[in-house]
Amino acid sequence: MIVSLSGRNSLPVEMAMNARALGLKVIGVTSVAYATETRSRHVSGSFLKDHCDVVVDSKIAVGDAELSLDGVDAPFGPASSVVTNALMQAMVAAAVEQLAARGVQPPLLRSGNVDGGHDWNGRVFQEYGERIFYRH
Repeated sequence: MIVSLSGRNSLPVEMAMNARALGLKVIGVTSVAYATETRSRHVSGSFLKDHCDVVVDSKIAVGDAELSLDGVDAPFGPASSVVTNALMQAMVAAAVEQLAARGVQPPLLRSGNVDGGHDWNGRVFQEYGERIFYRH
């Protein structure tokens, strides 16, 4: 999963290209509007969306500023962080639902602020550690 609001910068494009070259499925979370209203900064001229198996369009307007006010020259009020977080949480919830329907117990982490949370998470890290890219 690669998240880039504009999808126009070289790093997310390279990440997607390299992931696909390794045979990985790539899910991109981006605003497709940038691909029609801006130019790519990647040497290929392509955007993140062009190298994904699945594209989740955040529908965030170019500039990531949802508010304006008379007397204020620049728009403000970015929404991309909130929208992207909601999209990611919705995808996790849908994946959990589908796994549960197949009889699979998803390896979910629990809050460290509930009794037993750290022990639970330790077991998940023990079992799935090679697949979890996390540093603390």
